[in-house]
Amino acid sequence: MQDVAQQWPAADQRTIAVVRAMQPRTEERDLRLLVALTVIYGWSLFGTEMLSAFEVPRAQRPEVQRNLAVLLGELVQD
Repeated sequence: MQDVAQQWPAADQRTIAVVRAMQPRTEERDLRLLVALTVIYGWSLFGTEMLSAFEVPRAQRPEVQRNLAVLLGELVQD
């Protein structure tokens, strides 16, 4: 099974508009995608600080990222 984190397109591969067009748009889908992208962008800026604030060892970052990817994948799937 492919890692959920690898299924997310890199920002340089697709625009948000293209990602939004992948499924019929509804307010709920847009909101779920907005939340997921906010978490992704926030993690890229503050991930290290969040790990520190929650006293998670830096070596566990890959595991935390995999878990975040699974949760975000569940959030955006119907």
